[in-house]
Amino acid sequence: MAGEAAGGEVRQREPLAVRRWWQDTRVDRGERDASDAFGPLADLSDVESTAAAIGQVLSMLLADYEPLEEYDSRLVYHLGAALQGGETGEPDLDAALREAWINAPDRPLSEWHVEVTFDEIVRVAHVLTTSRTRPDTQLLDERSLEVLVREDTPNPRLRNLRQSRDVSYNWQSGNVQFEARLGRPSVALLLRCALRRSGIARLHVFEGERINEFLLAAEARQGLRPGDHARTHAWRVLREAAEPTVVSLRVTAGQALGARQIEDAMTAFRARLAYESDLVLGLVQDVDHLHYQHVQPPLMRQLYVGAPAAVEAIAAWGADGGTAPPPRTGLPGEILYGPVSLVDEELALRYLRALAAHDAFSAFMGYYHIVEYFMEDAWYRELSGRVPELTPPGQMPTDAAALRTFTRTAAGRLGVNPQEIRLTERNALKALMRTTIDLQRVATDLERYFSGALRHFSVSPVPFADADVVNLRTTDSDLPDRVAERIYRVRNAIAHSKASTTRYSPYTDDLHLAREVPLVRLAAEQLMVPDPDRI
Repeated sequence: MAGEAAGGEVRQREPLAVRRWWQDTRVDRGERDASDAFGPLADLSDVESTAAAIGQVLSMLLADYEPLEEYDSRLVYHLGAALQGGETGEPDLDAALREAWINAPDRPLSEWHVEVTFDEIVRVAHVLTTSRTRPDTQLLDERSLEVLVREDTPNPRLRNLRQSRDVSYNWQSGNVQFEARLGRPSVALLLRCALRRSGIARLHVFEGERINEFLLAAEARQGLRPGDHARTHAWRVLREAAEPTVVSLRVTAGQALGARQIEDAMTAFRARLAYESDLVLGLVQDVDHLHYQHVQPPLMRQLYVGAPAAVEAIAAWGADGGTAPPPRTGLPGEILYGPVSLVDEELALRYLRALAAHDAFSAFMGYYHIVEYFMEDAWYRELSGRVPELTPPGQMPTDAAALRTFTRTAAGRLGVNPQEIRLTERNALKALMRTTIDLQRVATDLERYFSGALRHFSVSPVPFADADVVNLRTTDSDLPDRVAERIYRVRNAIAHSKASTTRYSPYTDDLHLAREVPLVRLAAEQLMVPDPDRI
């Protein structure tokens, strides 16, 4: 109840604050390129700053950075005003932009003004702030949950999931009536996705051409002529401009419920839909990848170690008048910098499958299987090195009784409990990290190839696995054990689903899991590719 009272007070007072913001933050041409002008909002808790950012999104989309304040109650954007009036301060560039706008074949012919009231902006800003603890692609209130979804099981016989029309489903659970609506996202959810991006990427959820199509159709219906003045509402423009393959699922209850109850209703609906139609609606977690889970960023080592040489070689290929092989296409992989060395077939196939995986679960487990292949041998070699006089000739004994005898005898010589050093997956993984994996190289590669990954591991625990942070920049003696523990806990959380344990939840935890993939990948690649062969 306290939250509702606070929300009501904000809605009553905030329009004046937004008007003051608009007056105080208009910037001249030299300040418009400031790095924080269109950066992502780090915190959606402030209604006023969120409302201001909504105004900025509209300015970018409608190309009018100084909308008119009309009747002290609304903003009115003149479509294309910044292009027609000149905004860059460079006369030649402004003239070129103006000419391109005027001569564009598909632009609206009338003078379109797009309006929105301060109260409407504040209401949407309030919706965003109340959902600030949700993923960036979701909105929640006491009666509904709206999430962006993608089609994880496309059927070649059916059309792809699009916004072409909303589809509605109704059902009753107990004494509560539910509705699920699949189709065009709400204005608030579109704006939330925009606000979590930087610069021009804020508009990637929209298509400017769709605005032109909408306004041209309105001109035809209303019989408008070039130069006529016309108006429409900003929210209508945003809905029409939504990129057509960005689809949301909204489940609404007939009465106020807790978040968990609404989430359960949405999960039940998705499961029933999949059972009846084989249509799986995957939850989109990352605003930067609205149509698929980008679990593994492209890692092209060639571009880091020899891009200039590669470009030169590709350009020179076939330059002797036809006696050399045909020109190359310039695609990655046409020049190899390392030797083609023989590899274990099973491990190679697992590696290729992991690298091609399109989901975090398959990628993580694929790389982990490679790491797992080497763990027992690492455990045996490390323990044998500590008590060399007990080392049997050859490889680790496969007989369980002989292995237990070896472990007990080694524990006696070392003065420790046999349980501390026995062969377990956790102990074997720690031994592998201590004896075989170069963690400083892992840290270097993380920083070089995976933007933000090194910091992620040092500041972000894994929420679904109770895995602690690891600072790979340190050289602490216990770093290998802590890295192994993090990988081991993540592996357990996704491989086991016991009701009594902390575990990974598909879709819900996909983004967290995807961020763990680079660490186990680099460990697997060190085991796959010997030091002399690396580039």
